[in-house]
Amino acid sequence: GPEGAACCHKELACIYHADGRCEHMLDPATAAALHQRYQHMQSKHTKFMRRLKSTSFEQDVLKLVTRYAPGNRVPGHDSKTITDKQQCTLPSPLKDFLFYELGCKHERFASPLNVHAACTKYYSLFKEDRMFGAQGNAYSRKWTGPSIAVPDFDHDAAEQAVKWAVYSAKATSQKPTFTLLFLPSYSDSQEGYSGAPYMHWVHRHPECCRRLLV
Repeated sequence: GPEGAACCHKELACIYHADGRCEHMLDPATAAALHQRYQHMQSKHTKFMRRLKSTSFEQDVLKLVTRYAPGNRVPGHDSKTITDKQQCTLPSPLKDFLFYELGCKHERFASPLNVHAACTKYYSLFKEDRMFGAQGNAYSRKWTGPSIAVPDFDHDAAEQAVKWAVYSAKATSQKPTFTLLFLPSYSDSQEGYSGAPYMHWVHRHPECCRRLLV
């Protein structure tokens, strides 16, 4: 079949190259969600999809999983590459609770491969992810409304996320804003949370920040 062709085997959707090599496997729910988001963009934003140089669902899914393969360069960072940790997300039961019970609607750091089904807006690394409904880079606009943010688990990414959340909250007076951040504890450090660089912003802006879990 054509390169990028996808078919289902039992409980896995396999993405194949034209030579028959399996590039990646997805669970059927993720594959269905990708298809739904892609079809929505094709039907509602046809000109935009042309500007993104979309081809077909199968081929664009193949390109999607390829660009998120570990070792590829992160856009805007010459020395930073994709890692398995960047593909981590919250456990499904926890995300279900946050979206269905707590009312979160946005994900600040996600990809088309791990965004929650109930998410109405999400932000990701690559501009091509917009073929699957992504809104662009998380730092392209202020964070408003209810959302969850799970930045990469390193010092710089965590601090940047907290700083952006604080400044967004302080700059938004007309719209309620609630950003639920999940941050590394650095348990190998004697200081734990208190020694993390992002805690500087938490202590400096107590009117905006609350630590919910340790």
